Amino acid sequence: MKKRTAAAWMIAFLSTSAMIFSIMEKLNVGARPLPPELRK
Repeated sequence: MKKRTAAAWMIAFLSTSAMIFSIMEKLNVGARPLPPELRK
């Protein structure tokens, strides 16, 4: 795999997981907070 392709996949994966975690935090407002393992 080319380095440029790997970097693009990594950036896409990180941005997607960051969006998912922000949505989960918005849904968890008023509920119990996320465990520290998920909060990075």
